[in-house]
Formats: sequence, structure tokens, C-alpha cells
Amino acid sequence: MRKYTFIIVFVLCIIRSLFGAPDNNPVSAGMTQSRNSGGNALDAAYGNPALLGTYRLPSSAISLIPTSVAFWSDKLAISPVNPYLPYALFGGRRDLSMWITSVIDESFGIWNLNPDEVSEKLTKELRGGVSVYAGMRTSPFVYATTGFAFNMRSMTDIEIKAPEGMLLPVFSGTNGILSGETHNFSDFSIEGIWATEVAVKLGFSTTVPVFRNLLNLDKAAAGVGFKYILGHSYFEMKADSECENILFYDPETNMYVVDARFKVRNAGNTVSNNWQFNNPFAGRLINGQGLGLDLGSVFYNSSHSFSFDVQNIGFIFWGKNVSKSNFSFKKEGFDIVDIMEKEVDEIFDRTKGESFPNNDDTLERVKSFLTYLPMAANIGYTYYYDLSSKGNIRDAVQYLSAGVNYEQQIVKGPGRSGYTPRFTFGAAAGFFDGAVPVRAGIILGGSEKIASALGIGFDFTKFSLDGSYKAVGSPYFSPRRGMELAGAVTFMWGRKPNVFNAVYDEEEEDFNVPKLESKEESEGR
Repeated sequence: MRKYTFIIVFVLCIIRSLFGAPDNNPVSAGMTQSRNSGGNALDAAYGNPALLGTYRLPSSAISLIPTSVAFWSDKLAISPVNPYLPYALFGGRRDLSMWITSVIDESFGIWNLNPDEVSEKLTKELRGGVSVYAGMRTSPFVYATTGFAFNMRSMTDIEIKAPEGMLLPVFSGTNGILSGETHNFSDFSIEGIWATEVAVKLGFSTTVPVFRNLLNLDKAAAGVGFKYILGHSYFEMKADSECENILFYDPETNMYVVDARFKVRNAGNTVSNNWQFNNPFAGRLINGQGLGLDLGSVFYNSSHSFSFDVQNIGFIFWGKNVSKSNFSFKKEGFDIVDIMEKEVDEIFDRTKGESFPNNDDTLERVKSFLTYLPMAANIGYTYYYDLSSKGNIRDAVQYLSAGVNYEQQIVKGPGRSGYTPRFTFGAAAGFFDGAVPVRAGIILGGSEKIASALGIGFDFTKFSLDGSYKAVGSPYFSPRRGMELAGAVTFMWGRKPNVFNAVYDEEEEDFNVPKLESKEESEGR
């Protein structure tokens, strides 16, 4: 396997500097989306707009620079605690290959195996290919109050999928290029986007007699969110569906045959002219514009909350600095080892119809194209248990909550590349009289397949500091296949001390806040 280090680097080295699709809200991330059903006005700025109509405290809040970053894979053990990672990020090709070797060893458990066992293991594990996701979200600030929220945030997402047809020829001795099998590249894709979203969300309370009478959910709210999107850059490369996109060994000629074609779409400054890669943050920053819509509803009482919402209904129209290209890999009599020993022009003879992309393949300018936002639907439920009236118990734990959320992807996008249902389970407990909320959650399905999350906050009357951490690939909070980090500082108005899940009473025009007993009253009882 060592002799193919260059090929491994070629397939995987791009992942060391990429960004996926994290949750911008550290509170929601620590509870794995349970806040879509049981959150307050500030949570509505990120997710379900109907939360603005539930009138839960705090009534107003500003969150400063909430930021989240994520980096994970469906199969690779890209743990941030890997000792070779610093060398891979800042070293040369040899350092990068050492990191890749350690990632493969850790991902598939091939330590101390003989070559035949390694081949068998990798042949099994690499079926279906490998995907890598990464992303970043950050906002200058987020403002929310009863009925209204505003959020401006910058988003970077990228997804790379290497199909098994690219991997098995390198890693498998039994199902590789010597086996006579045909390996297909049709699932290969790279998609990345950088955009800024300006969102205004509105929510209002309402009444739905069916839910009130049948489920005793006497309160309800609905909401809508409007988004204006500035597209900075977009890049997509995928296999052309009109080509076979194959690599196989021909035993009659004792040669390899490769025939693949790829399509590229680009907007912005990332790639220009003859495949010149530029700084995406330089040059024209607005190359596309779009619109988006969020819709949601919540039905609730003092203990239960059900929600339904659809987010990211919309599109981005790319009309500036737009280009496209089609390029091919085509050759009969191909020796894969030649890549390491010869120049490209020595391997591919264009006069015979063979082709390989190089700097002469110019990107063709086109007028425009359209991309859709990654639309998804959510159904959620949250249960609250208020301990504030339980005497001394409230000093240790003031409240408990637990929730479940079902998410279904409707339109795919970077980091959201499949339609696998995503179930998330979250819980929270308010320790030390509610001043230190601790949150935890489990994710099953979706892009992560399995993940666990932890979050903690330090809540004061008018100020809070929240952070969260998600470990991908493990239910035990250990980052097996990547991780996500998020944090924010929040200033609040209308919040009362020692209050959880206070709900506005429209008839009395005041918040219905549980009365807290003093220590003397509790002891007298």
C-alpha cells in the first residue's frame, strides 16, 4: 500500500483545509435539535420561526458572534486528537501521508494484520465509497424578541464523495484492478458553497381547537421566516452521467482501460481561466442572489410541546463570474503506476483521442445557473418537568426536559447528501438552581449516521455563555469520525431569575411564572 501513497494523497489531501453543515445555535446543538420544539425566541432565529409566538422567557435577547465549525466523515476516523494531525496541517507531503496512514489504520482497524487480511478488510469497508463533510457558521449578532427575530450569518459548506471505484483499485488485492472487475466512478462529486444569509422571522400565537380538545394542548403558535441570500462562491464537480466512468483490467491486452468524464460548474473567484485556483475571499464577493422561506408551528402546554417546521425552501441564482467545463480521463493501455513515474504528457497521447485535464482546459464562461437550498422538514416533541416548587431539590436541579426530533431531507446539499431519516434525542437539566444547564443528545441516521452531543451553559439573569460539542461516529461522546464545536455569548432582557419555561398568559397580560418558596417556607412545610 505504501507505493500508492501519491494516489492516496491525491484522493484525500483536499480534506485537510475544508469546512460541513453544523448547527449555528450552541444550545440546540447540545440538545440535537430538541429546541425546534421547546426553545424560546432566540432559538427561533436559527430554526423554527413559530417559537417566536410561544412567548417563553427571555422575551428579548442578543447573541454575539455565535459560531460553529464541523468536520466529519461517514467512514474515516478523522479525530482531532490524532497525534499526526498538526504535522498534516502544517507539514509537507510526507507528513500528510503519515496522517492518512494513521487515519486508515484507525478507521478500519487494520493494525497488525497481514496483507491478505488488510485487503479483505478494506474491500468490505470501502464498499459504497467514502464521504467527507465540513462546514462553518458564524453571525455578527442575532436579535430576537417576542414575535420578531433577525439573524445575519455567513455559511461555508463542502462535501466530497470518493466512490469505491476510485478506492478499491488502490486498497483491495481481491477486488482491485487485477480481478477483472469494472470499477465505476459515477458517484464521484465535490460540492462547495459560501454564502451569507439575512433572515427576518415573524411568529404569533393562535388557537387550534382540534389540538386543544383532543391533546389538551391549549396554546399554539405559528411562524414564518424570510431569507435574502448573497452567494459569494460555488463550486461543483461531478461525474458525467452520459459517460461510462469506468476503470477495468483487460486480460486480453494485459492493460488497464480508463474512460471517465466530469462536469464542473463554478461561480465566483475560486476557479478562473485555465484552472487557476484563487483566494475565494478576494475579488467580487456577490456573485449570486437568492430567496428562502421557513414555515413552522408549535402546539404546547406547560409540560408538552409538539412542533412541525419546514426550513430552507428556496434557491440561489448565480449570475456573476459563472463558468463551466467538461474534462475527461480516457486511455487504453493505462498503467496506474505511471502516475508516479512519468509526466502527464508522457502518459496520455491526445493525438490518439486520449485525454487528461491540464492547464490548457479553459473554463467556459456561461450566463447563469440555479441551485436550490437544502430543504428539510422536522417533527419534534419536548417534555418539561419543573422542579422549582420541590423545596430544596430545586437548589440542585431546577428543571428537567427531554425531546425527540425527526428530520427528513427533501432537497440535498453539501453535508446533507442523502435522504436517510435523522432521529435526534436530547435532554437538559438545570443544575445549581438552573444557573448551569447541562445538555446531552444522541443522533441516529442522517449524514452523521450516529453521533453524540454535549452542551453546557452558564446562565445569569441578563447574561449567558453557552457551548456545545458533538462527537461523530460514537454514542459515547468520543470523536470517532469527526466533531462539531459551537459557542455564543448572549445578553437577555425580560428574563427573571430562577425561572424555566415561563409562558405568557394572554388573558392576564403577564408571564405565568411559578411562585418560588423561600427556604424558611419550605422548612416550615
